[in-house]
Amino acid sequence: MHIELGDQEHPAIFEAQRILQLLNLYPFGIDGKFGAGTQKAVGVFQDKHDMEASGVLDKTTLDKLKEVGQELELAPAMPPFELSSILEAYEAKGYTIYEEQYKLNMLGIRKDDYFDNMFSDRFVVFWKNENMDWEMRQFEWTTMPGTQGHGGVFNPLTVHGITGVAVLEEGQYQDAWHFFDDFSNFHKYPSFLQVLPVKIKRDNTRDAILDYDVPKQNGLFGINIHRMSGQGQNQKYVNSNHVRWSLGCQGAPEPIFRELVNLARAAAKHHGYRFTYTLMKRTDITASRGLESGLEDGHYFTSQNLE
Repeated sequence: MHIELGDQEHPAIFEAQRILQLLNLYPFGIDGKFGAGTQKAVGVFQDKHDMEASGVLDKTTLDKLKEVGQELELAPAMPPFELSSILEAYEAKGYTIYEEQYKLNMLGIRKDDYFDNMFSDRFVVFWKNENMDWEMRQFEWTTMPGTQGHGGVFNPLTVHGITGVAVLEEGQYQDAWHFFDDFSNFHKYPSFLQVLPVKIKRDNTRDAILDYDVPKQNGLFGINIHRMSGQGQNQKYVNSNHVRWSLGCQGAPEPIFRELVNLARAAAKHHGYRFTYTLMKRTDITASRGLESGLEDGHYFTSQNLE
């Protein structure tokens, strides 16, 4: 195989562009055309992996791309978690567990340190029901900023004198978000807006991996929790070059986020509109092979049990 400048429509070009885009080496659309942008990205990738930086897509280069892609995107999906493991992790870290009837415990679980521009993290919400028994739901989520577009990982903003994309630090942020249950705010959709300071990292390395040795800030940065797709769209990627759903915010595609809105709306009747959000790493929690109480992985909850 020997694909070079001017070639197009070969299946390998689409695959290479997809992986190069995940690696933030190719900030353009996946079009199957081996143009100058693709050629340059291939050359940079080759150089990073101690290969001859020819810019030609040959079998050796494609195999290496697939190997990296396997680690980056095709790693085992975020597993389901048992409630007992979640509670143990909260207790180990000294975090507050809300046991009042219908009060939500909202937890984001960060899969890894890759900026993959996908909803590869997990969101868990659990609460005490009308019988004071625990209920829990969990589904796909992102806790990381998107890669594409102005303000994304590849082209970050400068805020308070520091350039870098905002990455929320793990921790528990009590009452730090206010749930606005209307369509008139700047999100044009019910959402949780940050109202108390949070801690973030500012990563300016502009590659696919979060660097922990970066400047940190504490304050109000608009790290909101909101839908991350258009109405009814269950999209795969967080940001595009034209639509920036996350520059550090947390959320899910609209069909999933809509369910969180329903639950928050019902819970707010009992406990008001301020919500706590906790963020942990996947390694903080013991994974399980199944969910307690017969719940299916990815099951969408409704607010019926809270009303």
